[in-house]
Amino acid sequence: MFTKSQGYCSIPIAVIPMLSMTNAASARPQHMFWTEVDNSAGFTDDILGPLTNLTGFRTFDLFVRLETGDTVSLASSGLGIDSGLSTTQSIYDHPVGGDTQTTPIENFENVEWDTFVALGDLDGSANPSQIGFVSPLNLSDPNSITAEWNPSLGLPKDFMLARPDAMNNMWLGRFTVSSAGLFGDATADTEFLGGQLFLSGEGTNGTFGREIAANGIVDVPNAFLIPTPSAIALFGLAGAAATRRRR
Repeated sequence: MFTKSQGYCSIPIAVIPMLSMTNAASARPQHMFWTEVDNSAGFTDDILGPLTNLTGFRTFDLFVRLETGDTVSLASSGLGIDSGLSTTQSIYDHPVGGDTQTTPIENFENVEWDTFVALGDLDGSANPSQIGFVSPLNLSDPNSITAEWNPSLGLPKDFMLARPDAMNNMWLGRFTVSSAGLFGDATADTEFLGGQLFLSGEGTNGTFGREIAANGIVDVPNAFLIPTPSAIALFGLAGAAATRRRR
């Protein structure tokens, strides 16, 4: 597990609110959103040479905002009724990186910005040893990302070590792709990283295997779509309103 480097910073981008409309009892608002991670602290070269050069690549973390008490027990990309995550860009796959978070070591520091999946929070519960795979991460198609992963196979919610953070955000993965833009640039007119995921989880009622959204499908916005300040402010107000409703 790596810790955030001193050069780590992120900005919230591409926020999309979602509402399951299956019935009033199970409808729970969700928000899929990306944050861009500044990978400029990365080395331009190391022992593996240009294979790990980050020049021309941008890094994005994907999150789902859950209701208090909810958690994700299964995430799937492109292996079921969801269309999966796809991109028009080249995917950065570090030669010594894995399907989950890999600890950087000397001469392999850029593995911090590898493409991998996660479940939990950035600061502790997204432990790679607690993630199991129904289907491993597959990046053989240069424009698609397929995988099916879950935390602590078969265990009830209270025993899962992969948990959302204090803001009920659950980290689903880190994705580094090529881009003609720089950190923070809006390049959605020509570049795309997004699609759909299937998410299943457990809610506050203790029901295991509940659907996070209608049919389990959540739309993932384009990571390159940088919202305006007013959109970010609106997302903050929506979160505050949801908190007041829960009180």
